[in-house]
Amino acid sequence: MADLLQELMALKDRMNRVFENALARSNFKDGTTLPVHWNPSVDIFETNDTMVLQAELPGLLERDIDITVTDHTLSIAGERAMAKEMHPGNFHRIERSYGSFHIEVPLQTPIVRDGVRATYLHGVLEVTLPKVGRERTRPVKVKLN
Repeated sequence: MADLLQELMALKDRMNRVFENALARSNFKDGTTLPVHWNPSVDIFETNDTMVLQAELPGLLERDIDITVTDHTLSIAGERAMAKEMHPGNFHRIERSYGSFHIEVPLQTPIVRDGVRATYLHGVLEVTLPKVGRERTRPVKVKLN
């Protein structure tokens, strides 16, 4: 049953992304689509020692990506601008997404914020968040005097 619920949640997330992308790119005044906002594809997985986020951000430079980590959230923001020589009125088709994006991932596992690492290679951002060791999170019995 848990697998079915996970699959349904993943499907819901994918459908939300499709509708958000379509609505963000729509210009209801003249019926055309314009790049305004986009949602990069993201994978998040966990190992014994880390949580890892991988995001597809093709066409961005490292300076275009802002990564922030708090105790409870990983935030990634940036913008992919359309080249100055490209004008929406000259296009026959726009399928790639442009504009700003903001990804917020709640961190449900305690992490070592000072140990967070990020790499950006071939358009893929990978953020590795080391988890706090079990010995630091296991319960401790406190005796009353």
